[in-house]
Amino acid sequence: MKKAWVSVIALILGFAVFSEASAIPLIGIPQEGSFFGAFADFGFMEDYIIPEKLEKFDKLSGKRLAIVAMGSFWGKGEFPDISVQVVKEYGAVPLIFWYPWGPPYEKNVLQQRYSLKNIIDGKYDSYIRDWVKGARASGVPVIVAFAPEMNGDWYTWSGYFNGAGSSNSFGNLSRPDGPEQYIFAYRHVVDVARSAGVRNISWLFHLNVVPSPQKDWNSFEAYYPGDEYVDWIGVSAFGKCYPHEEWIQFEDLFDSAYQELSTFKPEKPLLVVTSVGEFQDGSKAEWITQTFGLMKGRYTQVKAVIWWHDFWLNEKNTYSDLSVDSSDDTLQAFRHAVADPYFIGGPVLT
Repeated sequence: MKKAWVSVIALILGFAVFSEASAIPLIGIPQEGSFFGAFADFGFMEDYIIPEKLEKFDKLSGKRLAIVAMGSFWGKGEFPDISVQVVKEYGAVPLIFWYPWGPPYEKNVLQQRYSLKNIIDGKYDSYIRDWVKGARASGVPVIVAFAPEMNGDWYTWSGYFNGAGSSNSFGNLSRPDGPEQYIFAYRHVVDVARSAGVRNISWLFHLNVVPSPQKDWNSFEAYYPGDEYVDWIGVSAFGKCYPHEEWIQFEDLFDSAYQELSTFKPEKPLLVVTSVGEFQDGSKAEWITQTFGLMKGRYTQVKAVIWWHDFWLNEKNTYSDLSVDSSDDTLQAFRHAVADPYFIGGPVLT
């Protein structure tokens, strides 16, 4: 009983909480403030992490990262140990978006071999066990988002591609098949990890801020795997990223989702991945200032803010520049916003 109370107190204070099974600390939840993190231009596979990239982002932002986001694709068949070790040496916690996806990594199509049903049926159990054992062997706390943005219609693991709103081919006939299969797959992955004795993973249930399609069956709550399977709730909340999109302020983008999640699960900490491009029809600098101000002033359930620092070319010779230094005004606004001590930087691992 005494040990349990020590863990609870440590969690409230934002310290690392140790798991008896793994003897590796889990990341705590800040009582005040929010962790500052980023994906710092790690390439298409999202795992090309080298010290120079982290150092470059430090110089741009003026603050070290507490959380470093990256990707891990099932098609690569292995835990991204080299990248995680770089993050470990840097002193941040790895946040891994774990994608059940293989070559050619195309969106908007179903890859049958990575269907949720195949995951549920255990066809990837050996890979899952090896991967999570790699996470344990890393010796650091890890945040893992299995199959993120499942309420969108662009990834093969989405509810949309795995039964959508039908309710006649899987499980409970009164529940939509797509979200229900996702729940079963998510629980299965976590159960396999726990059965392998891995306890240093904080599990992130990660949604897109706006469901697509916007149908009743595709709601946030429909996908929720259960409190015992979720440590953090994550939300991708990006402003305008492509030239054809309309400019939208973060408040208009996020407010409804925040109200729903803070009512639905007020006890769960939120992690927000956000960014916006540099375009003529809106001020990116003002967007950044307002967004970080809202994180501090209104969205206090958000306990980690991750900036997606990236750049890519589109069709017709256009580009999307989500980097923090896309203009001088943007860089100065970003540096000023994250300088606030409310946003907790690193190192958090020593």
